[in-house]
Amino acid sequence: PVSGKKVRLNDFRGKTPVVLIFGSYSCPNFRASADSLKKMEKAYGSKIPFLLIYIREAHASGNWQSTRNTRDGVSIPPAATLAEKEDHAMMCSRKLHLPFPAVVDGMDGAVENAYSAWPSRAFVVDANGRIQYSTRLTELDFHADEMESVLRGLTRK
Repeated sequence: PVSGKKVRLNDFRGKTPVVLIFGSYSCPNFRASADSLKKMEKAYGSKIPFLLIYIREAHASGNWQSTRNTRDGVSIPPAATLAEKEDHAMMCSRKLHLPFPAVVDGMDGAVENAYSAWPSRAFVVDANGRIQYSTRLTELDFHADEMESVLRGLTRK
């Protein structure tokens, strides 16, 4: 992880819900959803922690470059080391002005695989560790109002 500290979902269990946002800077859908996610964090982040889990690049340069990335001037090589992946996560947080911390999935992609999170997803997990909401961060799937409704319900409890 960026901070050098391991973060586990169990760290939140029994204490607070948590929002897990999986993505990478080279994912156009993740970048497009960032403003909505930042607004939700501003409204609910004092009661519900938000975390970016930085996973492998969705459209790394030299692999599968998207037309949106070409148009936006986004070109990121696949990370060859954990340090490079951490650098990508920090750059992503800085460029998107993300107000929540970023943690980095290992080079083995174990967390990404466990959540079927590629290329980008968001989960709202309640204090008991149960997923209350899940969405892919695509134009067709991501509905900020639905996610916000779940967050609102969790903050009323």
